[in-house]
Amino acid sequence: MTQTDQQNVPKLRFPEFEGAWKQDPLSQYIGSLDAGVSVNSGDRPATGSELGILKTSAVSGGIFNREENKIVEQIEEVARLKTPVQGDTIIISRMNTPKLVGENAYVKTSNPSLFLPDRLWAAKGKAQSSMRFLSYILGGGRTRRRISDLGTGTSGSMKNIAKKDVLALEVIVPTLSEQNKIAGFLGAVDTNITQLAKKKRLLEDYKNGCMQQLFSQKIRFKDTDGNDFPDWEMKQLGEVATIVGGGTPDSGEDEYWGGEIAWFTPTEMKSKYVTDSVRRISISGLKKSSAKLLPIGTILVSTRATIGDLSISKKECCTNQGFQSLIMKDQNYNEFWYYWIVFNKKELLRRASGSTFLEINKSEISKIPVRRPHPAEQRKIADFLAALDTKIDLVAQELTHARSFKAGLLQQMFV
Repeated sequence: MTQTDQQNVPKLRFPEFEGAWKQDPLSQYIGSLDAGVSVNSGDRPATGSELGILKTSAVSGGIFNREENKIVEQIEEVARLKTPVQGDTIIISRMNTPKLVGENAYVKTSNPSLFLPDRLWAAKGKAQSSMRFLSYILGGGRTRRRISDLGTGTSGSMKNIAKKDVLALEVIVPTLSEQNKIAGFLGAVDTNITQLAKKKRLLEDYKNGCMQQLFSQKIRFKDTDGNDFPDWEMKQLGEVATIVGGGTPDSGEDEYWGGEIAWFTPTEMKSKYVTDSVRRISISGLKKSSAKLLPIGTILVSTRATIGDLSISKKECCTNQGFQSLIMKDQNYNEFWYYWIVFNKKELLRRASGSTFLEINKSEISKIPVRRPHPAEQRKIADFLAALDTKIDLVAQELTHARSFKAGLLQQMFV
């Protein structure tokens, strides 16, 4: 076997196959690339027999999600639709952001009520090709990067790829029987990923539904003796929490930075709990700025530019001025109020103002009306929602592991 042949053999292979893979232009395996048309569409997905147009987000991470579509309602727009999405094809994003242009996914079965926009291609194969296998080739590291590099356009936020350039790409492909073997194996991995993603989405929908029922008091818990809890009390948010702003030490004073005090910015509010910050400040930095030391359990709420992102602090910390943080008063359980803010984020946005960027100040937050349950009911509600979060997190971890497993396979099973 020549050096080139050795390079054209994957690291991980089914034992019944041997010999080098063949290098050809993609046009040897794909017979056509056809785009759809742009039409006016509604804000919701199509259901049942309704007609829908796919969004570019319908292809992501090599997975086709038919639910990512928008309903086409107007008769004159329906008449403009082209051929519906067909099975055993690959959908490719021909126009997207620089990072996402070239995203693709295999479509196993036909979807007669769904159609392509002009930003998506449908790729149909030739006799010697497995389309599912080719979708892994196109989505794999090296080929995926090469497709992305083909993107052109004057806009830095939007790129296009040309049909002729994509079809001219050189790919390294085995015999059809080996293509089918690999595609079948990775297809089972994709099925697992799809099922986990759906499970996570259903749990999230269920949690949102539960919050709607709980915070509207359509569902109520009982106390330990089986009795009803008292009616919820009408309050303002400033009555249930002390609201504290943040501050930033002078960036030109080195002695104010690199200390032991966690100092958070809004971009770090990515999870329910936070402990360590990207940057830390010193005691001097705390004293010489408007930053305040916040106790463990404070709810950190971003209130400038990005509004309503929040986390609960697991240690003493402070924040920059992009926050109004909530230190809960007696008889108020921080976990309950964390979920209340998650559910009522729109209320914060409604009260925000500003010409350069939106911001909600301490006074406006303090005036937000709330209904406060009995402390024991607060805890029951929070514990129930936290248990759902635990289930969602476990599924999310499984999903991350499955995606990482697939990525590892793609690196080793392809040339």
